[in-house]
Amino acid sequence: MVDYSLPEGAYFLGFNLTVLDSNLHIVSKEVVNFDSDLSHYDTRGGLHRDSDVDGRIVSPTIMWVEALDLLLEKLDKSKFNFGKVVAVSGSGQQHGSVNWKTGSSGILSSLDPKKQLVEQLGTAFSLKDSPIWMDSSTTEQCKAIENAVGGPLELSMISGSRAYERFTGPQIRRIYETQPECYNNSEMISLVSSFMASVTAPYFDEKLGKLAPAQAVAGSISPYFVERYHFDKKYLIIQWSGDNPNSLASFLFQF
Repeated sequence: MVDYSLPEGAYFLGFNLTVLDSNLHIVSKEVVNFDSDLSHYDTRGGLHRDSDVDGRIVSPTIMWVEALDLLLEKLDKSKFNFGKVVAVSGSGQQHGSVNWKTGSSGILSSLDPKKQLVEQLGTAFSLKDSPIWMDSSTTEQCKAIENAVGGPLELSMISGSRAYERFTGPQIRRIYETQPECYNNSEMISLVSSFMASVTAPYFDEKLGKLAPAQAVAGSISPYFVERYHFDKKYLIIQWSGDNPNSLASFLFQF
């Protein structure tokens, strides 16, 4: 019989950054504020509003990478024992996308543990800015998607919802139509909510990837994090999910 018992004192690391023990007690937490801690990106509320394209709202993708660097460094300076972590997952925007440039899987598989991620992933994205959940520049694409299946009601019958501007599908379609060179040079397109899972457990399959349950194992942690922060190499990366469903799931822990 397989032994599913946890090691004594095991930790679970979650981004937005909180560490829980096996009894779901908070062991440690750290915070990065995009506007103040990473002020060189000149964001307001962690985002940029495009002055040239009405409704286009984005965040610098590499800013999120540097935020991960900073969070892990804060934990490291606090003398946190990364070796006690047995699994990690996270919560992120369920609307929004990250375009990985062709060849980025090779970059992720050969990261140098002596360097920060931000130093090595600067050229890994075919789009430097990621459309986020506040983006509303895709009205034309939304209408085209609805019309293609017979209208908003028919789309709701198929997918559970009509097309809304913030949704990732219309955002991807807009990139395909307005920036075809970036779309064609994208090895994979991640949801913002699954983006960091790809960083910590690199695995590229198809351009849009395959659907996976939020509780599924994405893979083992990248050697980069084992060597740089001394995570246990057996530590598992669990698929990330959107902030709304994760917020709902967290209510279960309050009873």
